[in-house]
Amino acid sequence: MLSLENDTVELLLAPAWSDIRTVIIPVLQGPCPTYEVLCTLAKCCPHLSEPSMPVAFPNDDAPLWDDHGPLSHRLRIFSSPNTMVLRIASVARFLDGMFPFLVSISGGQGWDQVESMILEACQLVRRDQQIRAGSS
Repeated sequence: MLSLENDTVELLLAPAWSDIRTVIIPVLQGPCPTYEVLCTLAKCCPHLSEPSMPVAFPNDDAPLWDDHGPLSHRLRIFSSPNTMVLRIASVARFLDGMFPFLVSISGGQGWDQVESMILEACQLVRRDQQIRAGSS
């Protein structure tokens, strides 16, 4: 079984995978990488459209690290198998700010709610803002 830590993704894999489109890692041995690796993947892998790998988001009330600002990565499908998410709104906002073109989000417990929040709220609000900006 594969072990995948943040440093491995950030320093070795993402820079070497600049043209990768799909990553499928269903199970990891040991702790899974944290959500910070998603920013590295977004910056280093512009063609990535379907990552499927366990990614951990914190369950406490600490704010999610978000110093990258909004990105426009064209990622369409995201899956974090065998993981649970408790902070639905925070995770939805984080993912939507980085991957505004998502159409499918899946994983363990709570990920269906993240998907609903992004597709039924975040993206619709952004679309409304664009319409308002265009009509003024």
